[in-house]
Amino acid sequence: MSKLIRHSLCDPISYLFLLPVRIQSFLECCYSVGIHYCLWKGIPDVYHSLVLQIYVTGPEKIPTMNVIRSAILRGRCISPSLSQRSLLKWQQSHSPILCAGLTTVHNTSDHTETVDASGFFSEMTAQGKHLEITWKDSTLSRYYSLWLRKNCHCPACRHDNGQLLLPSYSLPASLTVRSTKVHPLSGTLHIEWNEESHETVLPLPWLKDNSYSRQSLQETSRKQDVAVFKGPIKEHKFHDLLTETDDVNRFLRDLNEDGIALVKEVPCEVGHICKVAELVAPVQETLYGKTFTVEATEDAINVAYTPVALELHMDLVYFQSPPGLQLLHCLKFDEQVTGGESLFLDVMHVAQEMQRLHSDMFATLTRVPATFQKIHFERKTPAAFIYHRPHITVTPDGKISSVIWAPPFEGPLKVPEDDVEPYYEAYRKFSELINTSKLKVSHRLRPGECFVFNNLRILHARHAFALNGGRRHLEGCYVNIDDFKSRVQVMHMQTGSGEIVKRVNNGDYT
Repeated sequence: MSKLIRHSLCDPISYLFLLPVRIQSFLECCYSVGIHYCLWKGIPDVYHSLVLQIYVTGPEKIPTMNVIRSAILRGRCISPSLSQRSLLKWQQSHSPILCAGLTTVHNTSDHTETVDASGFFSEMTAQGKHLEITWKDSTLSRYYSLWLRKNCHCPACRHDNGQLLLPSYSLPASLTVRSTKVHPLSGTLHIEWNEESHETVLPLPWLKDNSYSRQSLQETSRKQDVAVFKGPIKEHKFHDLLTETDDVNRFLRDLNEDGIALVKEVPCEVGHICKVAELVAPVQETLYGKTFTVEATEDAINVAYTPVALELHMDLVYFQSPPGLQLLHCLKFDEQVTGGESLFLDVMHVAQEMQRLHSDMFATLTRVPATFQKIHFERKTPAAFIYHRPHITVTPDGKISSVIWAPPFEGPLKVPEDDVEPYYEAYRKFSELINTSKLKVSHRLRPGECFVFNNLRILHARHAFALNGGRRHLEGCYVNIDDFKSRVQVMHMQTGSGEIVKRVNNGDYT
């Protein structure tokens, strides 16, 4: 047995095949403890390691769901190189052994009913171009045939890296279901079609997670909602973020949920801000370089490099995709400097208030494109950025998906004459709501502190300041919003939290 176990560490699939006599009891063990939990959470490596663990130890040492979840949270797996695809390939080649007695298919003249003995769903009915599944939680999902075909997970249709291989032009004009069956070891649904010979393979957990029923879409949307940020700003210590994974995860969660966090005890050295940013993702280089200095200078190329007050705004909105996270690290802020406090405001709350109280003017700001620009030639790299877009975008069901607000970087409005007056009426009202909001949060930075905030959600401003012989020196940089979203979602998937990344207000329609 020890020799077989050593072999299993290199090739668990081959090991499973070496002991086919126990396969039936093995399958019962797997499903009795809900081993497919790991597939639901998108962690196939842990899934396979636990499958192997149960097969090796036998029914007398079946782990509980708490043990399984603990393994997921620790990321513990026997063979990280083992992929779900390799399991699918093995399962397909040994389907008579795997499916015996576990899946029942009832065919009639006009529809197919599949009864799943593995416990994923209660009922499945295929009729013509549609497949209906009633899941164990009593929710109903209805899938269109071309949607199912397009998302096939077989090796011919999907690469190991997740990219689709099915050419868009190869989709048939119409498809109707001929038969369905479930392979319990991999938890996959197999569909045969009347119009083509291809067998579509779809993991049942994946189907459940990607259901587009109204209830599923509403539930997914609800999970992505964020509460209005009202303060205080949550704090994290830089050293802890370097050494503790749990602290990094809390930091990412705070950034995603609140839109802002404060990192303390960052060494007051030029360039150290990049080490803070790289806890999330690589630094995004812009026309200001990889990093930029915020300090009062003569011939400033940006009003931020002066001592004057800055109105609440977002940075670089004249980009098609403005930077997502902004970081501001305080290197020096002498006591004799008066003023210069930073202000923050969750603009999504203001936009929601505008939508609720002034719906007509809100609609104007979703329809009429404003001009955002940066035109400046007296600089090392001359700039002529111009971009037109509405201040607010909404999803088809009216949920706010993005807000753009940056008065210092607005250009002349260029829209049909009939839109000019309504635009400025709506613009003034929105500006009034922003500047009179009671939810603004103020903070005077201290050396070693670093703000990290979502530039697409949290407006920032600064009080005017007087140096009085002292110095106020900050360093800044940016992180791409898509890199941030990916980092947070990866965290959720690796920890098995079952959560999805919250909205970051980059125009995503979810």
